[in-house]
Amino acid sequence: PENPAESVIYRTLRWQMQAFYAIFALSFPAVGAGLVIGSLIGIRTARREAALVSGHPGEPWKWKLKWAEPIISESTTAATRALILYAIWAALIIAPLIVATALTGAFQTDRMAWLLLIFVAIWCVPAWYTLKRLRHWMAVGKTRLELQESPAWPGGLLRGHVLLAKPPPPRGALEVSLVCEKRITRSSGDGNTTTKEKLWGHREIVPQDRIIRDFTGFRMPVSFALPADAPESGAGGDSSVEHVWKLELKVPGTAIHSAFEIPVFRTGKSPVLMTKAAGPSMSDTVASDLPALLAEQRIQAEFDAAGMPLSIIRPAARHRSLIVFLFLFNLVWTTAAVFLVKRHAPLPFQIIWPLSAGVIWLSIFWQLLYKRTATFTRGGLTLRHQLGPLSREDVVEKSQVTGFSHDTNMSSNNVSFYRVRLENVLGKKKTVADGINSSTTAEALVRRLDAWQKSG
Repeated sequence: PENPAESVIYRTLRWQMQAFYAIFALSFPAVGAGLVIGSLIGIRTARREAALVSGHPGEPWKWKLKWAEPIISESTTAATRALILYAIWAALIIAPLIVATALTGAFQTDRMAWLLLIFVAIWCVPAWYTLKRLRHWMAVGKTRLELQESPAWPGGLLRGHVLLAKPPPPRGALEVSLVCEKRITRSSGDGNTTTKEKLWGHREIVPQDRIIRDFTGFRMPVSFALPADAPESGAGGDSSVEHVWKLELKVPGTAIHSAFEIPVFRTGKSPVLMTKAAGPSMSDTVASDLPALLAEQRIQAEFDAAGMPLSIIRPAARHRSLIVFLFLFNLVWTTAAVFLVKRHAPLPFQIIWPLSAGVIWLSIFWQLLYKRTATFTRGGLTLRHQLGPLSREDVVEKSQVTGFSHDTNMSSNNVSFYRVRLENVLGKKKTVADGINSSTTAEALVRRLDAWQKSG
């Protein structure tokens, strides 16, 4: 000030100001570094892949850097490194803030200081994923995929080995799955949004005794039969639609999880689709694996020997990880709402914050307690809705059902989820199953239900 005698020195930490600065320190440097580094990597990758395109015309399975080498690296390597770096960066900001605030005694004198734990709750997300990846590396080391023949082709066999630096822990068999994802990019005024859905998938169980040891480490054989009408990797004719084939390795009960993007292209070895020798289609394989595919979505489905449905159960507490996350998040959110009310914050905050916390608690209780059971008989079906001790039944005669259909009703983390519904003669629709992340699985279930409705 103009009069030096009016200057004031704050001898204690002003945690409110430091918390305000922490918001910018956690966001702007990370976003800026991500844009710069991502742009540099993208430019370098684009140049190298352009050279591959010109050097291998007519061979699109050699146009990506990850496919240029005979051994394919994990698809999550770059994202994992970025996540680890951000977790470290966030810890260097949040830890000193919490420690300094505790040393000043602010947690004892000012209850609002406990709002700083929101930073800790946010940091736990990248820290948890970082710890999971570190546990994966400690368990099996660096994992790679060696294909016996590249590319894989529709109607053929994908064979190869997953290369492990260390043997997996002896906790049971390994799960290997081959998945085809459809990614759709839509342009809007705010930018581009990409949604993805699972078109097809098949899972195999590999016993521990099939793992081979050699001088490079350990080899786990993999083999999958691809449907004859499987789509090729890449965008194809429509630039907004891209198909991605992934091979994933998991060990249940551990943090081991590896994913590899593999090339699938139609070559001279691919069978002609119009011939009977073309092999099973994607819909055929999905129909044969329908109970297992629904079980992956935590839907308990039972069918008779003829393939007719007997029961479809949507159990309570279906998404346990989501419930745990919402519970921990809403504890912090509710604590903040209580402090805002006690501190007589502006009226909009006293209304919106507690109201949103209440809505989240209701959604948690719904996810935790709600159960739906669809029971099929020769004469009709019964839909039983349970919410804890409360229950309600809807009985629908087969003659009143006009058909079944599926549609997408929600998306989470850019993944579309489908529901299967029946429609009666009055035009009313009732949900039979929901939370299915694959349109082909939903279509297969609809065909089974239509066959039941048309049966005598």
